[in-house]
Amino acid sequence: MIIISRYEADDQAPWDALVSRAKNATFLHFRNYMEYHADRFSDFSLVAREGQAIVALLPAHRVAERIVSHGGLTFGGFITDNDTKLPEFTEIFDASIEFLRNNGIGSVDYRPVPAIYHRAPSQEDLYAFFRAGATVYHPTVFSVVDQAARVKFQERRRRAVGKAEKSGLEVRESTEFTEFWNILSQRLSTAFGTAPVHTLAEIEALRSQFPENIRLYCAYDGSQMVAGVLAFESDRVAKTQYIAGSDRGLELGAVDLILSHLITAAYRDRAYVDLGSSESADGLNPGLIQQKEGFGARTVVQLRLLLQIPPK
Repeated sequence: MIIISRYEADDQAPWDALVSRAKNATFLHFRNYMEYHADRFSDFSLVAREGQAIVALLPAHRVAERIVSHGGLTFGGFITDNDTKLPEFTEIFDASIEFLRNNGIGSVDYRPVPAIYHRAPSQEDLYAFFRAGATVYHPTVFSVVDQAARVKFQERRRRAVGKAEKSGLEVRESTEFTEFWNILSQRLSTAFGTAPVHTLAEIEALRSQFPENIRLYCAYDGSQMVAGVLAFESDRVAKTQYIAGSDRGLELGAVDLILSHLITAAYRDRAYVDLGSSESADGLNPGLIQQKEGFGARTVVQLRLLLQIPPK
């Protein structure tokens, strides 16, 4: 019998243990990552148990009568291991929905982990949600390089990389987060009127806890940083979380040089390099999509689902 309960602080160790062995989790699902912004989200994560064993997790937060999985993460979704097959998952799902109904929840905004991040096939959740009547709320576009079928770089991108190399720019891993954050913040403010989702203090704290997963690669003109890419690494995917260049860096093709280095060298043995979304409040950014596709990236869609939970 499956028993559902809300996450409590005493659950952290078994929660993290399941994330470590799960077939569809990343380091974003560890509690120390999730809770860096606990003051901004009213946690409503669920834990599914069979007897004493935790068999599934749902990272989530509550907004009025809706839960979201998860607004503070790139993606949330049910987390399971290889022992959970479709019949077991449907039981977990049905018990979770009943628990939510009994706790006054009227809908679920669901952002599952994209399949490229799965260690093993893990789309039982999509079947269960569609079986229950979920609809597609929003399709999010990610531009992804498949390293096993890498597409040749576009001529324009190759020229930009060549220009950067001739200018003497060098790419190396860096710990100069403050300098990169200055470049990033200025670029986002100038180009989009926005700021980074993470503060510098937050990203430095996360980096101290997940040093093997959060890496910064920068292009230097001599000793001067002119561009950087902050990457989030999981078992199968390296994701470019933040990309930015100074005015001089953009002029010299520094961002192109870093992306080329990540795809052809630093992450050549990863299954995928996820260059991220190119969406804003105004929709897709054609120029950004074109740049990423110039590096051989092609579209992966994350289906954001909405499930209404009728009252009893």
